[in-house]
Amino acid sequence: MEPDAFRALPSVRHAFTAEKARRAIYFDYEGLPNAPRILLGWSVQGEYRASIVDAGYKDCHQRYGAKTAAWQLHREVVCSLLRMAMHEDRHLVSWSHHDARLILPDLPDEQHDVFRNRYIDARQVARAWHSKTLGNVPPDGARLAYFAELFGAEAPPQFGEHVVAEYLQTVKQGLLTAGSYAKLAPDKKKAWRSAVKHNQWDLRVTMAVMSRVLQAGTG
Repeated sequence: MEPDAFRALPSVRHAFTAEKARRAIYFDYEGLPNAPRILLGWSVQGEYRASIVDAGYKDCHQRYGAKTAAWQLHREVVCSLLRMAMHEDRHLVSWSHHDARLILPDLPDEQHDVFRNRYIDARQVARAWHSKTLGNVPPDGARLAYFAELFGAEAPPQFGEHVVAEYLQTVKQGLLTAGSYAKLAPDKKKAWRSAVKHNQWDLRVTMAVMSRVLQAGTG
């Protein structure tokens, strides 16, 4: 698939308003370098859910403190999200088109255009606002954390940048050693809860940034 196939369509991005952002389905993946699809979370008007899409973490299904995260096949959940977007007339929003790269291969070919006509790359929207309003390109690749700080919408440090891979690796090693989630040590169970909360915070911050940017106008 060509690289541009994963990017948001300019016509869709230019028509994306603050009201559409408020109603959108925000989604975000968590994973490790060799397993990018472990957890897929989404939020619709503040209601958060997540699917565990890596069989190695299947036993983390609906555990205490993270009951919103349930085991589901990846193809099933992405098709379900697209159906929701279509039936409820909502956009699908992720911080960058990296997430689109993970969704599109598991959608039927005939639904790729349907997805692209509803997909928004939030980082593109934020970059456009930054260039127009502040007159320069945002630093460090336009990280979500940069915009979160800019708008005073940061996640707590324990759910911020550069932490989720460590949480997921801790859980992975614990499951391999203990054999089940029930046998994990308390710190490893906490690592799973923290990974899910990190995902939830990423979505919350993305929604906050989109709200501020679009209220100001993207041009």
